[in-house]
Order: sequence, then structure tokens, then C-alpha cells
Amino acid sequence: MMDIKMALDFLNNVLWNEEKQGYREAIGIEHYWFIDNFVAWIVMSKYDPKKAEIIERNFTNYENYPFGFDRWCVLYGDVQNFTPSPEKLPDYTRYADLVALQYLYCYYKNDLEKAKLMYGYLSNMKRYFENFPGNGKTLFLEDVATRVGYQTFTEDIYDWLIAMNKPKPEGHTIYKLALFAMCSMRHNRYDVAKECLETIGKFQVGNPESELYKNGDPINFPDDPLIEKGGIKTEWWNPNYGPKPPWLKTLANCETSCLCILAQTEYNEGIDVWKDVIPWFIIGAIVGGGVGFFIKRR
Repeated sequence: MMDIKMALDFLNNVLWNEEKQGYREAIGIEHYWFIDNFVAWIVMSKYDPKKAEIIERNFTNYENYPFGFDRWCVLYGDVQNFTPSPEKLPDYTRYADLVALQYLYCYYKNDLEKAKLMYGYLSNMKRYFENFPGNGKTLFLEDVATRVGYQTFTEDIYDWLIAMNKPKPEGHTIYKLALFAMCSMRHNRYDVAKECLETIGKFQVGNPESELYKNGDPINFPDDPLIEKGGIKTEWWNPNYGPKPPWLKTLANCETSCLCILAQTEYNEGIDVWKDVIPWFIIGAIVGGGVGFFIKRR
């Protein structure tokens, strides 16, 4: 499984920018997105409350504020400001992240029958691969975004997708496993959550359990392969699907690392840890491009 302390060190020692008072997206990507810093705020509300206060004060200064709030607020049980997945995308059941978030929404609304339905959709996306490097049978989720069209890809297909601005395959994204782990724990399937977290640990840079990244990433960072130590890589591209797409850089980023911390913490301490630790939430009404405001939630 992942090492939470290593992941926190990655966030605070590598991605944090004191001048910007926020987390960059990834090494070499100098964007300070609201969506990244909002998820980091949830994490730091438990692990570094003073830093959480800094992030909170700077919410409106981050890029694309408040985009993503109505998505990730459900992580700590805020169903009032969450936008249900069917309103986001009519065919949301084809996307693992939207299904997982809808599961959490139904769970916190105590609509357990619909939550059960969502968990069934997620379970149908489970795939085990024997060809994962050095680890044998490994769990991933495969949805419509993993490889659009479920075909074998070639360089010519990639060129066509780029030229025609078509949907591009994302590979097996790791943050979706973190969401699946959260849903599994609420569904009393800790065995599945454990499998998700075991896969996540294999994508943590510098983790001894990771055959791929225990010695770092010499492809992206030949001069300092362990510069991302503690961070969680974004995806795995199964070589059976063809050559790796050129747009998949497989960096360790803020959002993925934070979501994995959330899931691992719940596994270690219980599923109500974030609901209990978050004392504030943002009212979702943004009037005329103005600023949201905070109210005490107790």
C-alpha cells in the first residue's frame, strides 16, 4: 500500500509554492488550480490545519475557481452543493469517476438501493491484468475513457485523434481506484478496497512495493529520478493496447496524490474521518462572478 507520510512530503516539499501559497499541478506544470488545492485542503484539514487555513484564504486566487467544488465536496459528505452525476453527463454510467461520486452522493443521502446500483456499475469495470510489470495479477478499472473505442492503437490512430480533436484514451487512471476504494469501504467490501490500495502503492514513486517506480522515474527525470518521491503517478498504459499515447506523460500530480491519501487514510482510520474533520463548507451560490462564502457546519 502507499506510504502517507511520503505522499505528504511530496506535496509539501515538492509541489507547494510558498510565494503562490498553493500547490502546483505537477513538477514542470506551473498551474495552481482551484480543483487541486481544494482536494489538498481536505487532506491538510487533518494533516496540517495551518496550511489548510492558508489554502482556504486563497481559494479565490487559484486558477478556475470554483471549478471542481461541486464535484469533490461530496468526499466529506456535502450533498447540498454536489452536482449529481446524471446532471453532469447523461451517459455518466460509462465513467468510473462519475459513478463513484454518484455512489458517495447516494450513500450520504441514505439512498442505499441506488448506491448499491452504482457499486454494481463499478464492479463491472474491474479488470485484473497479469502483464503488469513485476507484480502479476493487478486490479484496475476500465471505463470508456481508458481506451476510447476499445481498439488496439497505432501511431497513425494517435495522429488522427489529435488532428481531428477526438476523445483520447487516458489509460488506467489511478485516482479512479482511490474513489473505488472509498466506495468499497462504505459498501463493506474492504477486500476490494485493499486491492485498490495495493495497486495504488505500486504507483508511488520511491515505494519499495513498486516494481515500476521504487527507484524513481528515469524516463521523465533522468537527472533526478526520485524528484517525485512520495507522489502517486497518474496512470498505467497497458502495452497490449498498443504504443503509449504521446499525451500521457505519467507524472505524479497533486490531485491524484491527494485522493489516494484520502482513501488510504479512510482505510487506516475509518470512513468518517473526513466528514468529521471538515468544519466548514462553501455555499455553492456564486452570484455574478462573485465570491462564495463560508458557514460553520456543526
